[in-house]
Amino acid sequence: MRKIISRFTSSFSALLTESQSSVDISHRTEEIRSRMLYALRSLQSYSPQTWKAIEQAKDIQSLWFLRTDLFRALSTTRGQNAAKLTVDKITKLFRGVVPKNQLRSTKR
Repeated sequence: MRKIISRFTSSFSALLTESQSSVDISHRTEEIRSRMLYALRSLQSYSPQTWKAIEQAKDIQSLWFLRTDLFRALSTTRGQNAAKLTVDKITKLFRGVVPKNQLRSTKR
């Protein structure tokens, strides 16, 4: 009987953890998306394609790769140093939701 209860509690706990994890990722994805769009919105002119791509990105990985487009748009107006600072702040938000090896490549 103990084995059955233990298995049940382990399974139930795993379900709760999994759903909590997906909610966290969903929340983080939207936070990153809004920060990226906010950075674009602050420009006098920006690429509508970049805006649309960020807006329609389906997952965290898509947003990860769109950092390059964001950097390009920001650096055109603000310069590379300012763009790098902005994108670095956004990149920190990806910790815990993208594989560590991807984050390692961004450190210098």
